[in-house]
Formats: sequence, structure tokens, C-alpha cells
Amino acid sequence: MSKSDNKKPQYKLLIDRLVENLLNNDIDACESVINDSFRMQLQPGEIYSHILAASMKKIGTLWHSGKISIAHEHLATQMTSSIVDMVADKFPRLSPNGKVSIIATTSGETHWMGAKVFSKLLELEGWEVHYLGYDTPQTDLASYAHSQNADIV
Repeated sequence: MSKSDNKKPQYKLLIDRLVENLLNNDIDACESVINDSFRMQLQPGEIYSHILAASMKKIGTLWHSGKISIAHEHLATQMTSSIVDMVADKFPRLSPNGKVSIIATTSGETHWMGAKVFSKLLELEGWEVHYLGYDTPQTDLASYAHSQNADIV
């Protein structure tokens, strides 16, 4: 049994708490969930994939089933964006590795959370990250990446 398998029941408790706190607009209680995750010795990638992503999936299911409105989902998304930053800010970064990344979603794509999470993981690994957000025109993205001598886009 892997270390991750041992934590799955605890993940559910963290997910349930986080969803409730997101829907109640309680950022302090959300931070408590993150602090508990760190006490469980979860790494940022584990928190992002097992706790935050699962929480957002649960919120999406609530929205699709009509139990919450799109406004609730948008609030949870914005709060989760702050939590993504919070997790990264609470964890030490590796020394700069000299690599440059440009992270964005392209024109027409408004689902940006995965790109933001990826940018934070790269920052923790010592990358210089240029996170451009969502709906970036491809030609502008390519031009910007070239001007920054990006290692990855």
C-alpha cells in the first residue's frame, strides 16, 4: 500500500471541510484545512491534486446537479485561486535553476486554474515563471515567449 493510499480517508475529510468552507466564503477556515494538510506532511502537488482539484470537482458536481448556482462556483474558484497562492507561499522554494517558463491558456480558453497550479509548482522547483493567465492570443504568446527566451511554454 502506498503512502498516498494511507491518506485517502483523510483526504475525504479535508475535501469535505474545504468544500463547505468555500461555499460559506470562509477563507480563514480554508486556510485551516491547508494547515492541516501540511501537518499531515502533504506536499504542494498532493494538496493541489488530491485536495483542491477534488474539492473543485465536487463543487462542479453540485453546480451541474443544480444544488448551487454558477455564482457559488465562481466564488469557490476565486477563493481556490487564493488558496493555490497560499499553499505555494507556505512551502519553501528551491534555488533558482535558470529556467524560464511562460504559462497561459490560449484564446477562447477560460479554464485557467490548472495553468495557475502548474505555474506555482514550477516556481517551487526554482523556475522563473511568467504566468499570463487566460485567453492569451497564440501569436502574442509565441512572441512573448521568444522575447523571454523561454525554456517551456
